[in-house]
Amino acid sequence: METTSTGSIGEIRSALRRALKEQGQPLLECQGVQIPAASLWAFSRFWVHGLRERGLRPGDCLSCEAKPGPAFVSLLIAALHEGWWLQPLNPLVEPPQRLSCRAHVRFDDSASLDPMLSLLKLESLREAGRGPEEGGLILRSSATTGSGTWYALGRRNLWACLQAHLPELHGLEQADVLCTLPLFHAFGLVLDLLPALLRARRLVFPDGDTRDPERLAWEIRSKGLNRWSTVPRSLWQLWQHDPQMFSSGRGGLVGGAQVSAQLAEAFHGSAYQIGYGLTEASPGLMLAAPGDWQPSLLGRPLNCELRQTEQGELQFRGANAALARIEDNAFHVLDPQRWVSTGDLVTLREGRYYFRDRTAYSLKLANGRWFHPQEHEQLLQRASALEQVLFLADGEGGLNLYLSAAVSEADLQAHLGWIFPYVQHCCVLKADQWRRSPKGELLREAPLG
Repeated sequence: METTSTGSIGEIRSALRRALKEQGQPLLECQGVQIPAASLWAFSRFWVHGLRERGLRPGDCLSCEAKPGPAFVSLLIAALHEGWWLQPLNPLVEPPQRLSCRAHVRFDDSASLDPMLSLLKLESLREAGRGPEEGGLILRSSATTGSGTWYALGRRNLWACLQAHLPELHGLEQADVLCTLPLFHAFGLVLDLLPALLRARRLVFPDGDTRDPERLAWEIRSKGLNRWSTVPRSLWQLWQHDPQMFSSGRGGLVGGAQVSAQLAEAFHGSAYQIGYGLTEASPGLMLAAPGDWQPSLLGRPLNCELRQTEQGELQFRGANAALARIEDNAFHVLDPQRWVSTGDLVTLREGRYYFRDRTAYSLKLANGRWFHPQEHEQLLQRASALEQVLFLADGEGGLNLYLSAAVSEADLQAHLGWIFPYVQHCCVLKADQWRRSPKGELLREAPLG
């Protein structure tokens, strides 16, 4: 998308004003309180006037606890309107790993509902470095590449991603949305919360811990919600708890981890969509059509260029590529025309990309041949109807194989082919022995027990 600098920066600001102030949607529900869109807009203007009076200018950095509620949402709207750099932080991490910002906003239990309390408690602004006057969000990558880098996603980057995704997000228009994804991650903030603010009829933050499938099912049913975006593990857990939950509704966006064969079979033909991206992409790169569920599917590219290296690693470039990287409390502006390496090995078939493996997980076997474990784990999962498969290096050029259920030696040999002679150890694990990340991804570490 070719736009002028000023026009692109103003688009996200205009879109939020149009939805909240002019159209009067969505209605926000949190802790049993309903906040009309007009009140959210008024709260955001309260932040604007209060922080302007304290001397906050476009390009200044502001950090806050990413606690779901009208105080955080209105501060987010204000920052995107004014060109401040907002760094949302995990409220459960102490002390927070924040930049040297001009101010840090804390939301206690009462202040998460009342932004005026947070502003009144705000300390005087500190002297701190500034970023480009464009403003936007400062978010940390999820460290699947091992770096956990902070990126500055400018308002142009964010709008490029939103403009490409909004027309393609099935069932979002006038939906009743449950928002459970963390608001300090790019997926939850940019591809769940912001689209809901721009298109949904109602936006609901849950009252309790929705990691429990029973509690999650209650939230959806009791509040009449019909759209929910999540990660594959949470989707699978709810499906196991109550498959009837998915007989109706508007679906949602699913991303953050690889799609297994079991999940693909369960949700093929459903209203849910697979998405793929990374923080540096602001964060969306690909989207699949509703109901198009295949194991390891990533989707089709949206508003960016993609290419593969000789080794098969995916790279992208486009208007959604992060404006800057944050190092040593300084903004390092990046080349907007650069090719960005994703760290993912992919396959392109019939216009759709499929995940193969992470470049960081590739192993060299005793014969010098490279082995891509996740690709073969998926193949063995499908062939033997296994829930989990994990290959790990044994340190001597061979492999240790971990399975969720027993498979005969003859079947393993038939399914693994040339890999089978390199398997030095095979073990069946119980459900509680697999190590997982907070997103539900299987960690490539020695299992428990």
